[in-house]
Amino acid sequence: MSALPNTRATLHMISVSQAWHEISQRIPQPTSSTCPLAKALGRFTATDIQSDIDSPPFDKSVVDGFAIRLADLQSSQTLLINETVHAGQTPTQPVKTGTATQIMTGAPIPAGTEAVVMIEDCTVNLASNTVAVHNTTVTLGSHIMQQGKSLSCGNVVITAGSKIRPVEIGLLAEVGCAEVPVATQPNVAIICTGDELVDVEQHPQAGQIRNSNEALLISLVTASGGKAIPLGIGRDNELELSDKIQQGLQSDVLLLSGGVSMGEKDLVPALLQQAHVTEVFHKVQLKPGKPLWFGQAEDRQQRTLVFGLPGNPVSSLVCYILFVAPMIRAYQQGTRGDDIQPDSYAELTAPHTLHGDRPTYHPGRLDWISGKWSVTPLPWSGSADQQALAQANCLVFFQPPQREYDVGEQISVLPFPW
Repeated sequence: MSALPNTRATLHMISVSQAWHEISQRIPQPTSSTCPLAKALGRFTATDIQSDIDSPPFDKSVVDGFAIRLADLQSSQTLLINETVHAGQTPTQPVKTGTATQIMTGAPIPAGTEAVVMIEDCTVNLASNTVAVHNTTVTLGSHIMQQGKSLSCGNVVITAGSKIRPVEIGLLAEVGCAEVPVATQPNVAIICTGDELVDVEQHPQAGQIRNSNEALLISLVTASGGKAIPLGIGRDNELELSDKIQQGLQSDVLLLSGGVSMGEKDLVPALLQQAHVTEVFHKVQLKPGKPLWFGQAEDRQQRTLVFGLPGNPVSSLVCYILFVAPMIRAYQQGTRGDDIQPDSYAELTAPHTLHGDRPTYHPGRLDWISGKWSVTPLPWSGSADQQALAQANCLVFFQPPQREYDVGEQISVLPFPW
């Protein structure tokens, strides 16, 4: 292998907003496919989804009771019961003067019906097959849901680019969308680098740590709607790591964890350059996560987006939430957005001192307390402290300059997107 190019020069840090702008400009337009409804959860719709029916498909009762004509409420006579209609059945007789049809919730309304009276307001005489109605305040259309009230045939029920949640699954089923048009998920290759890493099932020896970042990144990619492709540990060996990078460049996105700082064995930037991946930026005005590297493969059909994430888990997570997660969403939605800065606020419950001149994303706990959102910065031992992450449900955004933040201040927060 030829000598690695020199990438050790002092590099200019760009802002978080500038970094996202550079990334967003390189996200390709979505492509589409179809998937069975049972596998559509978490995907994004590729087209508008239209209803193929009215909902409800007929006038129906929304209570258990009796279908009547209003004029019969003015007399004290009892009404002859025509029949009983359950959900799933159709009426065989119309409601005429002096008659009523017993009807269950969800059943079609018989012809001639002007209102439905709740069963609680009626007395049934089984011997004479009659019913006496005690509620005379029922009005035209009471307890009847008209055909097409919820939606009409041809209505757009879900727009293109919508994330399919459990509620959308139910709606898709109602409108008969058994095969769902979805945006193609990006394939996201994952390489975690470092001679110190061992597989999760191994007990680390002196100088070793478990490869927790791979498990973390697989989960993050899956939760974001991507298709994770783990490529295993990339050792600090030029030939071996270069081979893994070439494998990763066959995917839509390549995530490398570690090896992007300025150490002697931080080989990733130079090896990416050798692999004809053009550097877009290296280092972001951000804490944690400053060493973030981003580029795009050139001179090949697959123009892979490449992220060199810091090796420490908290740094890796922060960079993922800020840049990779919205990239995966935009990859499927086709919308990029102009800014990814936090736009939610909460009241600070504990004082906090910002050290340094970089915007800082600190693990925090966001809770609804006494009618307002409150956030508590969690004790945090640094970028390798995953225990703090396990207790967190947001990142608290502290902006420079260095200062003391007081209890009660409104502070920006970025809730975890899962």
